[in-house]
Amino acid sequence: MGVRGLASYVDKNSKQYLRTYDLHDTYLVIDGNNLAAQLYVKHTICYDCFGGEYDTYRRTIKDFFDILKTCNVTPLIVFDGCYENKKLKTIYSRVNARIQMVSKLNAYTESASTVFPLFLRELFTEVVLSLGLKAVRCDFEADYEMACMASTLDCPLLSYDSDFFIFDIKYIPFPTLQFYYKTITVNDRTCSAIECKLYKVETFLSALGAVDKSNMPLLATLLGNDYIKKSYFKKFYDQLKLVKKKSSQSELHRRIESVIKWLQDETYESAARKILGMIKFKKREEVAKKIKFIADGYICVKSKILCNFGINIDTEVTVKKMADIDISTIKNEDSIDTSESDDEEISDEEDIEMDNIQSIEVDTLTAFFPSWFVTEFRSSNFPAWFLDIAIHKRYFFIPQVENKDLEHSNSISIPLLAALHKMLSSGNQEEYVYVARKKSKICSVTMKCSDLDLPTLAEIEHMDTLTRCNVLLKIVDINSNCMTCLNTFPPDWQVFILAIMYWVKNADMTITNNYVYSLIMCVIILKNVDKKFGKSIRTINKLCNYMHGLKKNDLHYAELEECGYFLQEMIPKFYMHEKMCRNPKNYDSNIVHAFAQFQSCAFHIKYLNKLLKLPFEDFNISEFFNGTFIYNFYCTLLRRPSSLDYIQFILKRCPDIFKYFKEMAELITNTLEMQAVVGKKRHRKANRK
Repeated sequence: MGVRGLASYVDKNSKQYLRTYDLHDTYLVIDGNNLAAQLYVKHTICYDCFGGEYDTYRRTIKDFFDILKTCNVTPLIVFDGCYENKKLKTIYSRVNARIQMVSKLNAYTESASTVFPLFLRELFTEVVLSLGLKAVRCDFEADYEMACMASTLDCPLLSYDSDFFIFDIKYIPFPTLQFYYKTITVNDRTCSAIECKLYKVETFLSALGAVDKSNMPLLATLLGNDYIKKSYFKKFYDQLKLVKKKSSQSELHRRIESVIKWLQDETYESAARKILGMIKFKKREEVAKKIKFIADGYICVKSKILCNFGINIDTEVTVKKMADIDISTIKNEDSIDTSESDDEEISDEEDIEMDNIQSIEVDTLTAFFPSWFVTEFRSSNFPAWFLDIAIHKRYFFIPQVENKDLEHSNSISIPLLAALHKMLSSGNQEEYVYVARKKSKICSVTMKCSDLDLPTLAEIEHMDTLTRCNVLLKIVDINSNCMTCLNTFPPDWQVFILAIMYWVKNADMTITNNYVYSLIMCVIILKNVDKKFGKSIRTINKLCNYMHGLKKNDLHYAELEECGYFLQEMIPKFYMHEKMCRNPKNYDSNIVHAFAQFQSCAFHIKYLNKLLKLPFEDFNISEFFNGTFIYNFYCTLLRRPSSLDYIQFILKRCPDIFKYFKEMAELITNTLEMQAVVGKKRHRKANRK
């Protein structure tokens, strides 16, 4: 839901409201969606303007969970599911904000903001599952279920969401968690622990005065969230006595303190009655239901999904829900305390219709989807947006870094989306809506159902592998020549190669051989050379001297020596050139746009393959794509008269790697009859006297 201003308020007063805590030897409930974002923002050093450095991000994720393992912390990771109707306006707002961010992003503005790459959540989920960690996807929003888990297990919850300041649980705000561990002594035993800050409602309320704990949901209600608009309480705020403003205190934080001070003298019922007394009579019953629903939504009960983690707790939890308020006995309130009006941040918008509130049960999906699909979804093998398409008939294309003057890069994947929609809708001929960028604005487009003959979810379950394979090839429109080429590659390359084939055939710009050369070279580094050293590219330049310590007759010496020479040539391509940082004219958004189109193809074909129960082996994007390297290598090839001759020259001490590269690159370019590009030979100007 999100409580406006509460996270920044607690953060600014952290010494009062947070206590130092050593995290070790415990369960830890983790907000998966939130952690994926926070690890990228806080701990991943990379360039966003080139579309994503997934290998760097993968290393960050692994390092984080390695630290938890060292401290004997068992993570229980929970992901959000399908969005609820009340979140629709918020989602539109976030997508629109992202469009504004990516439209301004280039090499010069790189450090001003963070733009998540397309595969961010998918990569986080895949790394979590590959590490054998316990993860569950809820059917809908997961905040409430996560809080119930933390309450049931009496363990901390890790996130950075203001809602968790309202729940009566142990809450660790992510920015307070150190990215290292220390050694401590507990009961004469030495162990490793992570230092962080712990929030409890009791600590928060005791620092502010004697406020009844049951009033915390009313604080969330009055500050506004996804369930109810703050504009409903304009009269309340007009008559609220504001506390004295402190130096450097924002008006929003001043208002939070004022509401808390007012709640000190109220019980839940008395406060609710006074608030409802200031609501228009025709809206009073509706708002009363909203307030009760919100209040009940912060009361933790026994978790319903703990069994999905293999944890069974037999103890029953007795929960007392909030009492209904009899609105027929409420008198109109003329005032609380008379003072000056301070409605600078209060919206003057008219009342709008609100969605009906319904409690969504955990087993909702089983009534509409086959059991195999539900199992895969709740096991986090399927993304949340599968249900957005199936239930809401709506899909949000994630805006990418691209050329804002061209059509959005995801337009190439509209036929792939149509196929996903038809299969997820079990063949229903209903229209659907996709949301994407149009110039620099957000736009909703209604589309007709795909005219391809595709299987339903129930039919997919009983298809053999070959039949499912043919369905995917039909969607991607592969001919026999392409299929022969595809079978030449290792199994874990094939979906990636399918994406290249689809991209070359359907891109709205000419995809030349240099684009493919750049992708193939990147994969060779990330998938092969990197594994020889077992480190990320950003640290591997410090390890190249490792090979010089080996004896000449060592079995792996020649192989590692070749890798070392290769990396010495390639490592500079993983960094942004200084000239580009200083002058945005050196940054070519058309190149980024072309590779953004490729990412969109790879993203949607990957999930078509997953929905069809993996007729081809899945691929991990962190072993295939580093946007910075691909951009730099492509630009280098543009400046050379012959791309292959140049690559052979820089790999002259790595003949096996060049042979490996040439065979794969020519196999693709010849099969697709791609256009070769001849670069311009550079001439140095003579110095003028």
